[in-house]
Amino acid sequence: MAAPEPVYRVRRIEPRDDAAVGRIVRDTLAIFYRHHVLNTYRSAGVPTVGRRFARAPRRREGGRVCFINWRDVENPDAGGAEVATHEVAKRWAERGYDVTQLTSAFDGAPSTARIDGVHVRRLGRLRTGSFHLRVQRELARLRGFDVVVESVNTIPFLTPLWRNRLPTTVTVFHQLAADVWDAELPRPLARLGRWLELRLLSLYRGQPVVAVSHKATIRALLALATGWDMMGRPPHKLDWRCLHFFSARADGRVTVDRLNVPL
Repeated sequence: MAAPEPVYRVRRIEPRDDAAVGRIVRDTLAIFYRHHVLNTYRSAGVPTVGRRFARAPRRREGGRVCFINWRDVENPDAGGAEVATHEVAKRWAERGYDVTQLTSAFDGAPSTARIDGVHVRRLGRLRTGSFHLRVQRELARLRGFDVVVESVNTIPFLTPLWRNRLPTTVTVFHQLAADVWDAELPRPLARLGRWLELRLLSLYRGQPVVAVSHKATIRALLALATGWDMMGRPPHKLDWRCLHFFSARADGRVTVDRLNVPL
């Protein structure tokens, strides 16, 4: 009796969607990070201070906003980014928003403070890396806020990993670590740092992002958006006491969003 002929099944191979594959990998890494690194799916051993950070203060008329910045304005090492963040947070508080800022601790500072109506909570240290780790725990348990503002100075807080849990989140980039690696680390480690930074920043694709720029950059953006040759008066008068918003598109085009927005 002749042996039966083998049956061959033809499977159609769909073209690979690299973006979809990237999203799946990112979500898988986020789950692994939350489950095995931060242990956020287990309640045992969670310090009560972490739970206190996670809840927003009592609601006020304007809503609840959480700022995340590596230093607050009272930190001895605070600079321009801290002043800018505080000025924005202070103005939101003045307009009726309930504003909380998560920031790092420093010697002699209390764990909590109220500065110009902004409720400041200090946790972890920058030098040891504990601040960024503690922030991840807070993001995992964040409840009751309407907006999160991530302020980045060199090292981001990776809020896109929590995008399915967080409310509307805006990331404000004051400075990247690109210019710091060579000054702080030996060349092989600096090269590794730059490589890692690019991979971390890719998490922010498709997320609302703001980049803080100085006057020369703003004038260059205005020229790109309007065709101005930068040789005479600009087509729009810029008030340097205000904010100016531009949108950069994937195809390289720059457009004016809003100019002269009061702080």
